[in-house]
Amino acid sequence: MYKRLHRKLAFFCTLITGLILTAMSGICLTVSERGIRENGYNLFLNGLHTILSSLETQITVSYQWLAQMEQDGKYYIYLFDHGEPLLFQSIRDTPFREELLHTALDKFQQDYGMDFFQSANSSKLTQHLESQLKGPDQVSYYISAAHFPASRGSLSALICYSQKAQENQIRTQRFFFIAADLIAFAFLGLFSWKFTKRQIQPLEENRKRQIQFIADASHELRSPLAVILSSLSALKKSSETDRERYQNAIEAEGRRMSRLISDMLTLASADNQTWSMRMEPCEPETLLLTVYENFEQAARRKELTLTVQIPEDSLPLLSCDRERIVQILSALTDNAVAYTPKGGHICLAVAQIGPTVEFQIIDDGPGVADDAKEHIFDRFYRLDSAHKDKEHFGLGLCIVQEIVRLHRGKVWVQDTKGGGATFCVRIPTIG
Repeated sequence: MYKRLHRKLAFFCTLITGLILTAMSGICLTVSERGIRENGYNLFLNGLHTILSSLETQITVSYQWLAQMEQDGKYYIYLFDHGEPLLFQSIRDTPFREELLHTALDKFQQDYGMDFFQSANSSKLTQHLESQLKGPDQVSYYISAAHFPASRGSLSALICYSQKAQENQIRTQRFFFIAADLIAFAFLGLFSWKFTKRQIQPLEENRKRQIQFIADASHELRSPLAVILSSLSALKKSSETDRERYQNAIEAEGRRMSRLISDMLTLASADNQTWSMRMEPCEPETLLLTVYENFEQAARRKELTLTVQIPEDSLPLLSCDRERIVQILSALTDNAVAYTPKGGHICLAVAQIGPTVEFQIIDDGPGVADDAKEHIFDRFYRLDSAHKDKEHFGLGLCIVQEIVRLHRGKVWVQDTKGGGATFCVRIPTIG
């Protein structure tokens, strides 16, 4: 399912960004081509004015001058004197030259009623008219028809300006735009593939964790449920002396299931971000002393030494949920009491570390292996030595981590000097 979703997201991301890129490229290309055409037309007009000025001022038109005007390969010049074409052996005597001449003459005659084969009868200044056409060589041309004053005779000129260089420039530009767009599409596809994969990966991992969570929860619930069912079955056939023992077993396993379900609901609230936190200013020392008082009797019953270390100077206040902080410190202390062997020592300490307050639950028990430190806060993860302890399901440390995260803090475990484990919790202070 996630692979198919990944492919679809990558495809649509590439398609949408590619269409936007193509649209922007098309706009840029259109603007650029318009500029090239305007520049080409301005070059044509500048050259045309030069040619017309020369024809106006020259008493005689030399073949050498005409050849020089056509030398750059852009112009074709045709002159008519009293409606008769002047013979001119052009240096660009191409096969389509005559065909280009007739095509241009036909266009001016059809569109503007101009006939170069009739003598011009005008005493006005030079008149010229511009247009464009597609030549027989499939090249576009700017064309101009001009009539000169009658005082110097009836002289007409037809000037054709080739747009071949301009069209080659446009084609080259289009090729580079298309090539750039294709390369951009390839990079967009690669980026979309990597980006969507990275975005989907947390969802896929979360789904796997949920599946594993359900499987682990089902396994954990099956054990007390089996004990309850077997005790109920035995209770029906038991004597008065054994009945109380089965009833106690049912009650104990029922409480165990209740704690597990409560922990699961707590984690579900954290996952759905519906876990409400009531923040208020709290004294770190008071929080730690509360936990110490709660576990003093439990540690004494197990013959453990429980101490507390509080600095002489007052610590800054915390903006936190008092009950939740007591909950995480109690869970860590409960673990320490459960796993520290008889005669061991547990220390509850607190100190200021920069802009945070750090709580430490220090014990001299079996400690935590290095490879287990990375997974100890995972759901339903328990150390091998703890698997026989029915009071711990492997959810306590996970809940601790969620509460610390909601307080924008940090929790980790490290080795105690001389052996054991030290759980550290840092919570930001007010201000």
